[in-house]
Amino acid sequence: MYIGKLTPCQIREMLKKMFLIEARVEGYYNANLPYILNNTIAKFKVIKTNNSEYIVSKVNNGDIFVFDDCNYIKFQMPNLAPVSFQKNNIVYLNYMRDNFKGYADYEAEYNQDTQYMVDFINFCDDLIYQYKLNNKIHTETEMVY
Repeated sequence: MYIGKLTPCQIREMLKKMFLIEARVEGYYNANLPYILNNTIAKFKVIKTNNSEYIVSKVNNGDIFVFDDCNYIKFQMPNLAPVSFQKNNIVYLNYMRDNFKGYADYEAEYNQDTQYMVDFINFCDDLIYQYKLNNKIHTETEMVY
């Protein structure tokens, strides 16, 4: 609902905030601050599914960030293990609260309906499965030639 209301500029701003938080604890992000600041460290797209919208951002090092209206998960290379920190999620939620009136009410509704989380987890599972499958096929194709 709210993901679809974000402009591309707002999404880049939000991603910049999230990557700067990562830079405090992750060497890759800290070493690439200029790329964070000029928004070239990652690409993103908004994916619409049945009743939900998600932001998927692929970082140049292969990490993948996925955001729904009230959560985020980082899939960290090399094995794309899911990582989500409460502190970082609070930064994301505060960004959304600051940009949308009524978001806090939506957030309360979201947290009472487990279907949102089920949909988010299923989306992430499918996304990472497809990414790994495509990456494996791409790697195997390169090895053949």
